Formats: sequence, C-alpha cells, structure tokens
Amino acid sequence: WKKPLAPGSGCPAILAMAVWAARHEQVVHLDDFYLRRSKLGLRLPPDHRGIDRVASVFGRELWWDREREDEEIERLKRVLQGEYR
Repeated sequence: WKKPLAPGSGCPAILAMAVWAARHEQVVHLDDFYLRRSKLGLRLPPDHRGIDRVASVFGRELWWDREREDEEIERLKRVLQGEYR
C-alpha cells in the first residue's frame, strides 16, 4: 500500500489512500475517489500509469470483478472528459 498511486508522475499519493477511501469514506466509484475525496483527478490523467492498480485495490475492497474495474476506469474517463476538460 506504500507504492505510488501514479508511478512516474511525481504525485506523492500512495495506494493506501485508495484503501482508506474504500473502507472509511464510503467511496463506491473511482471518479468519486479521484475527484471528490482526493482531488487527484484534477492532477492526474485517467490513463496514468497505475490506474489499473488503483481499480484493483478498489476491486478487492469493494468486491468488484475485473469487468466492474474496467467499467469504473471507463466511467472515470467519461467524467473527466465531459465535466473536467
């Protein structure tokens, strides 16, 4: 969980932030985590290196299957492209 959330981006966020959000902040979508809980969506592109790992962390915590993880990544991309470009 100490691994960088977005390796190579210079962003200091770590995977533990995603675990915390899933367990304690009632986050149910990736876009909620990236935009409302952490504001990382304003700093990182939705296709940053590590997005699959972040989706996987949420998947484990929230019992998502791989299909749901992929759907959440696509949802994040849609939201960022639509509302935050």
